[in-house]
Amino acid sequence: MSESPVVTTRRNFWTAAYALTLALWASSAPSIIYPLYGARWHLSTVVTTSIFAVYPLVLVVMLMIFGNVSDRIGRRGAILLGLGFLLIGTVAFAVAPSVPLVFVGRVLQGIGVGLVIGSAGAALVDYNPYSARIPGPLNSATQSAGMTFALLVGSLLVQFGPNPLHLSYWVLAAALLAGGVLTWLLPRHNPDAVEARGPWRPQGLRVPRGLGRVYAIAGVSVCTGFGVGAVFLSMGADVAQDVLGSSNVLVNGLTLCFSTALVTLGAWIASRVGTRRSIAAGSALAILGLVALVGAALSHTLILFVVACVCTGPSVGLVMAGGVGLASASAHPRHRAQLISAVFLVGYTVQGGVALAGGVIATTSGLTLAIVWVAVVMSLFGVAAIVLAISARGVTAPSTVAEGAAEPTRSLSAG
Repeated sequence: MSESPVVTTRRNFWTAAYALTLALWASSAPSIIYPLYGARWHLSTVVTTSIFAVYPLVLVVMLMIFGNVSDRIGRRGAILLGLGFLLIGTVAFAVAPSVPLVFVGRVLQGIGVGLVIGSAGAALVDYNPYSARIPGPLNSATQSAGMTFALLVGSLLVQFGPNPLHLSYWVLAAALLAGGVLTWLLPRHNPDAVEARGPWRPQGLRVPRGLGRVYAIAGVSVCTGFGVGAVFLSMGADVAQDVLGSSNVLVNGLTLCFSTALVTLGAWIASRVGTRRSIAAGSALAILGLVALVGAALSHTLILFVVACVCTGPSVGLVMAGGVGLASASAHPRHRAQLISAVFLVGYTVQGGVALAGGVIATTSGLTLAIVWVAVVMSLFGVAAIVLAISARGVTAPSTVAEGAAEPTRSLSAG
């Protein structure tokens, strides 16, 4: 007996969600191991943060060139290609005897995530059998799940398993293989044959006509979320170790998991309050969390570190769900992956820059000064996101129904 269309659509929807989870799991997998790399291979903070930063910088190049590729070759093909690069990169980490191969693995991860995030994010909307408000928050929830899996699995296996520098990557490789099998079952072509026609060209930083204001709001929001996330993913394990005074990887990992798991809470709230309110509330919460993080770094106070985790986790979920949800809902299906990729492009640029600059400052002037610098910069992004979200009242987001057709509008004033 063949599956009903509803069952098939739901399976495709959750396959796309799983692919996004894998992408963020892969990108976050080294986070809990950075201190071990530093200790085993005698690396400075700038080197370990560079391992993190090379990934978003490569990813930006990928989004600049291939951000619209799934609008041409289909969601299935682009996701499969991305998962393949993630698998090869993960195996490189799993067998790396020294830091050069780790950098190679990180580059391959950047290529893989660059192919997956825009394609799978668009697929969430294409195959969505639920409310129109679900894809944006679920996109953030998959990021939360991916980061939490990376920290939880990594800290458990590093603390209790053999071969702590490599074992967690073999577990991830198995999950990526399963994701490839599920993705193979997706339809070869996008729903309703919405692939763009004509010869393929590199995307560049292109925004569909009429969506410049929408892009600005979504882009600054995602930059805020990615920048705040960079603090915890690139330097979080070092901060936790410094504040908690513990060399136990599991304790430090669980503390960071607490923050990443709360991203889902923020995404769930976003699905209830709408994009504009999500962006404003999430940005304000991010600023509060950054202030608490600075206080924790200066005073080595556990309670302030916990407050930072409690605030920044939901804040990332809120701003990411608001920004991605706004972009997803505003673009025509033919340009949806293009717009989502353009939003992620600026977000990952900020993430890579923040991580790399933070690492340089931490190496030359200490971790505390690096945290203060990052907090100030990202607070400015948060303020800009709040201003843009508030000023969005009454702004409309055109969504082209067909080439040359009239453009109905979708009001943002209701959030």
